[in-house]
Amino acid sequence: MTFTILMIVFLVLLPTTVTPYQTILVDNLKTYHRIKLPSSVIGPESLAFDAANEGPYVGVADGRVLKWNGHVQGWTSFAVPPRHRGVSSEECDGNSNISMEAKCGRPLGLQFHKATGDLYICDAYFGLMVVGKNGGVATRLTHEDPRGVAIRFTNGVDINQETGIVYFTDTSTKFQRSAWVWAVATDDATGRFMSYNPRTKEVKVLVENLEFANGVSLSKDGRFALICETTKQHVLRYWLKGHHKYKARKLEVFANLTTYPDNVKRNSLGEFWVGLNSGRGTIHKVKDSETADTEIIGIKYAEGGKVLETLYQNDIMNSVSELVENKGTLWIGSGVAPFVSMF
Repeated sequence: MTFTILMIVFLVLLPTTVTPYQTILVDNLKTYHRIKLPSSVIGPESLAFDAANEGPYVGVADGRVLKWNGHVQGWTSFAVPPRHRGVSSEECDGNSNISMEAKCGRPLGLQFHKATGDLYICDAYFGLMVVGKNGGVATRLTHEDPRGVAIRFTNGVDINQETGIVYFTDTSTKFQRSAWVWAVATDDATGRFMSYNPRTKEVKVLVENLEFANGVSLSKDGRFALICETTKQHVLRYWLKGHHKYKARKLEVFANLTTYPDNVKRNSLGEFWVGLNSGRGTIHKVKDSETADTEIIGIKYAEGGKVLETLYQNDIMNSVSELVENKGTLWIGSGVAPFVSMF
């Protein structure tokens, strides 16, 4: 791991004329702009686009999923957790106090099943949920594994668009999102990578003993899934099928990092954007003429693990959770910001 990190630092410090991948400083982009969320609303942690490419849809800190309808109509409420949460919408909507999350919900990972139009939602407190293409009150699908162990911190999600099987993470079986800092501080290793079959309702635990299991994304052909293991500062690859005969394990390290990975999303070409949230740890600094005193917020990888692009910023964003490349635009989510960024 030490050698890998040294190699990454060496490559970053190379002169820009020989850098083997593209480096982008967001601050200098004329195309960068923000879409503000409604008043008092923060935390567009994850973003998704439906089959008609409408959106983005974002999960926010007051428990709702919002839909962006363009500058004329703006944001509208699309989905909410089940009404048995015990509080009214008036108490939750616009209330971003973390003490209310257990009652109001906190949607994290989002992904559409394009064939059905269903939106799958990983709510940190209510578990894996789904809502139909017209939105409304989401249905809770599962909140425990087959052994009866509670899913306490549902986080990242992706879907095999052909089979409909949903893959998701449970960050910890000990700590809920409101106590996430303790999961990191104690090196809690109770995180899991799981699957849910909508046809049979079967839940499977595929990988256990993960340290802060976070974002998840399937490869374009569905052969493997990438899983962000935040505390360990790396991205894992789990072979779902057809892994190479010479590989001894189904689980391997896909990328070692020098800061904390949050979510990972695949683009239409099969490449992966990993969002890096240095707000959870030491800010990774680089020293070259173009990105001096800047913070790395994202890395794009080829399917095989080669770095294709790195994204930096100074102070225009205080936290990055997710990067979604859609139709030539890169959308940036945040767990705390009052806006969605794009360029």
